[in-house]
Amino acid sequence: MSYLYGAAGALILFFIVQILQKKQKNRADYLLVCINLVIGLFFMADILVQRELTSFSIILQNTIPLFLFPFFVHYVSQFVDA
Repeated sequence: MSYLYGAAGALILFFIVQILQKKQKNRADYLLVCINLVIGLFFMADILVQRELTSFSIILQNTIPLFLFPFFVHYVSQFVDA
């Protein structure tokens, strides 16, 4: 399972680097970076839960996806308003 998390982390890092290397960045690009960071934090929280099962790690793992939806909504609204 650690190979899966390593591959996912490498892909997230690759996407973030590619987005930040664009010449003309707009607000949607930064929102996409935030989405990738939140997904990466979710993977890290899952690793934390597997390593040690505490109430903090469970709460952290269950609250991170709540931040993902607003970022997706704002990201889509950038294309609808444009």
